[in-house]
Amino acid sequence: MGYSTLIKEVEAIENEFDGVDLAEKIRSCIKFYHSHRGVRWVILLGDETFIPQRIAYVRLGYGENDYIPTDYYYADLDGDWNFDHDATFGELEDSLELRPDVLVGRIPVHTEFELFQYLEKLKVYKTEEKPWSDLERALFVASELQIKADGSPYVDSVRKYFPPDFHQIKLYQDEGTITRQAFVDSLNRGTSYHFAILHGDYGGIYINVNPYIYFSTADINLLNDKGSSLWYVITCDAGGVDKDCFGEHLVFHPQVIGIITNSRNGFTSGVKLSIPFYQSLFDNPWFTIGEADSVAKAQNASQSIYYNELRYNQMSNILLVDPSLVPPKGTMHKIILEKLSLREDTLVELLVTNEYGNPFKNVKVTLYQPGNFIATTFTDLFGYASLHIKQPVTEKVFLSLQHPSGYTVLDSLLLDTLYIPLSVELNSIQNNFGDTLLVSNTGFKITFKLKNNSPYSSGETKFLIKEKQNILFLDDTLFHIPELVEEAEYFIKVGGKVKNCLEDTTISLIIQLKRGDFLRSDTLGLRVFSPKFSITHVKYRLEGTSLVVYEQLQNLSRVPLHNFTLKVIPDISFYTSSRDSVYYSSLDAFTSIRDSFIFTLPDVPYTLYDIISYNNLKDTILIPLRDTALNSPIGLRGKPGSGSVKLSWNTFQNLLYNVYRSENGINFVKVNEELVDDTYYEDRGLTPFTYYYYYVTMVDTFLHVETIPQETLKIRTNPGNTPGWPKVTIGTGYSTPCVLELDVDVPGLELIVGTSFDSLLYAFYSNGDPVPGWPV
Repeated sequence: MGYSTLIKEVEAIENEFDGVDLAEKIRSCIKFYHSHRGVRWVILLGDETFIPQRIAYVRLGYGENDYIPTDYYYADLDGDWNFDHDATFGELEDSLELRPDVLVGRIPVHTEFELFQYLEKLKVYKTEEKPWSDLERALFVASELQIKADGSPYVDSVRKYFPPDFHQIKLYQDEGTITRQAFVDSLNRGTSYHFAILHGDYGGIYINVNPYIYFSTADINLLNDKGSSLWYVITCDAGGVDKDCFGEHLVFHPQVIGIITNSRNGFTSGVKLSIPFYQSLFDNPWFTIGEADSVAKAQNASQSIYYNELRYNQMSNILLVDPSLVPPKGTMHKIILEKLSLREDTLVELLVTNEYGNPFKNVKVTLYQPGNFIATTFTDLFGYASLHIKQPVTEKVFLSLQHPSGYTVLDSLLLDTLYIPLSVELNSIQNNFGDTLLVSNTGFKITFKLKNNSPYSSGETKFLIKEKQNILFLDDTLFHIPELVEEAEYFIKVGGKVKNCLEDTTISLIIQLKRGDFLRSDTLGLRVFSPKFSITHVKYRLEGTSLVVYEQLQNLSRVPLHNFTLKVIPDISFYTSSRDSVYYSSLDAFTSIRDSFIFTLPDVPYTLYDIISYNNLKDTILIPLRDTALNSPIGLRGKPGSGSVKLSWNTFQNLLYNVYRSENGINFVKVNEELVDDTYYEDRGLTPFTYYYYYVTMVDTFLHVETIPQETLKIRTNPGNTPGWPKVTIGTGYSTPCVLELDVDVPGLELIVGTSFDSLLYAFYSNGDPVPGWPV
């Protein structure tokens, strides 16, 4: 609370800043706002797909894992990480300082829903009162790494820096205390910290080895909503947000506020980062997660410049958490706002005590509006604080009281009697079919609840609503609200219809409350869902003279669909059908239904189409099912061997094939015993150095049709091996064979080749016999 915040979209960054790629442009943006606006904390909202990581190279001999996707590129802003201009970033020769200039965390959201979900959790974490018994608990887990009991000393080296009043739960493999149930139960009792050193991968962590106990992405669902824990796990790959990783699933669970882990390999030397992290975090009451991480990395920078494993730790370490959070730090008491007064000169005075009525010192007091920091101070030895407002304030101001442990109480403060004291919240959404969603081409009613939250009468107020994207037809946009007394509520129902949308989209409702000359605007984001159909599992079968079409209709939408018709038609005029359409009253989201259609068709080529008419729309969705006028493969080509030919071809219809061969180009025979289900075939058992002819046809086993070939390939097999050859040597050849005269008494030249396994030179006569005295 109390931070001035700027949101910068990636699209704007691409247009406004220079760089060879998007990562460099984002880094240039951060550097600009750091140097010109004093930006200190940076949150990357999105996974690697939206906000790319820089691939840094640290040579440790782990192959591709020496290339580390890292967010540290956005924190250490000195230089360009590519001093030697070889396009390989973060090497020793790139002369990095490795000291963070800004405090970077990432929230790997994929959708707006995940963003709102995390922001809501963040709000609760900062404002909701939590039981101190939950906040003073920490869980420590140590499994075997290479040998028995080798993980616990490292965990103990970190554990000793926790405050003594913390209840510490130890699950150590060498003490036999680790089970899956014990791990889950310990977390579900409520913790504020979880530290572990163990093996892991993208899909989860091994909380025990020998036997293995794997806590996977799916197991996260075993956790309840109790507590708000910060995880710090030294392991491999759990923070690899360039893939689908354990950490990005964990961070959205209600029990977890964030995780610090590794994007690639994790090493026990990682405690060189975690020890100063916890030490600085608990030594400084107001230190944020980002500040403690910055201290730890700055302390390690001087060694990381020269030692590759420590350098690797700096690069691989990733914060999937808001770096501006202040987590709990020990014994805490409740904050009670004892007195609050306003004077005409807009001086705010207050008294803060604990639950025993004693003055509470060093409580951070902040006044702010969304996007507008006003003032901040701390309570003195007697629990008092005063704030002078330096600018006129005519709208709602928030008062934030923050405990040194990080717990925040949020309240509303009235600074002007001309303030509009009504809150507006979305009460309900219902469309014509009774679903609580906005759906394309469907009517709706949205209900808003207004409430007077102040001790003053609200006065008559106007309620105005409009939709920014022009996707909704609103029946009314202006409503008059009568005067409301304290705690009184009033409901407004807004009706209308959604336009026909081709894709899911987000709309913005702009809601304005107007009283006299005062106007307050709020924006509400809502999702509008569009129908999405898919036709799958299409099969055909001839039953006498009738063609029966079986198919599955799938609803790919996030919403149930209502009132639609599925019809199958051929593109010819003359046909009969005993069943060519089906009406459906509804189909739930992400479900499917199977049906069949029966036709009597003439013996001519035709194409079948699916037509879906949704929600009485005049427009239709046209889906071609199958063209029965089959085309033979094209682009037939071959690669000869000494006794075989490898054939391949191109096709636009994935069916089955027959391969035919001839020795004279006239009489062809089928060479495959079973139908070929791919676009290649190898014909073996052929005579070396002989011409052959081939063609390929397409086969429809349902309609019993085989196409006429379009192309014929003529190809000659390679000559056979020379008698006496090939020859076998013990080692693998490492040189080109050399032909020269070694034995003048034998006609013809000899051949010499070198090998790598035994480091010898082998020599052979032209007939394959070895030359006496060789290899050497």
